[in-house]
Amino acid sequence: MRGSIISYNRNKGLISGFDGNRYEFSRLDWHGKGEPSEGREVDFVAEGVFAKNIFPLQTDSKHSKVVLAIVCWFFGIFGVHRFMVGKIGTGVLMLLLTITVFGSIISLIWTIIDFIVILMGKFKDKDGNPITSEYL
Repeated sequence: MRGSIISYNRNKGLISGFDGNRYEFSRLDWHGKGEPSEGREVDFVAEGVFAKNIFPLQTDSKHSKVVLAIVCWFFGIFGVHRFMVGKIGTGVLMLLLTITVFGSIISLIWTIIDFIVILMGKFKDKDGNPITSEYL
């Protein structure tokens, strides 16, 4: 069955099924990358009033591929494009690498690779959704 998460707090949440019913779930039933978030569309198995085996549905990211490519080209060495899509850890790593000469070289190569991946439409946000929208 499909539905969307309407609330999630402290390892428990509530899904509104497309059948009009609501289903409770726990974090242990989540099979997606990262944490469940409100508004996320999911596929799940309904067992009474509980949702089991919850998988997030793959959707396109709300980020623009064009904007992300431009930001990556001009500010990519600082990891700004990674901060934009929610990849905070790797953004901080790129920023820290840029402080040293050797690290700057690594960060520059990493930026070029990310730029190519963005243009190919294979770059993903923190939830694993591809950034394919070409609209600004």
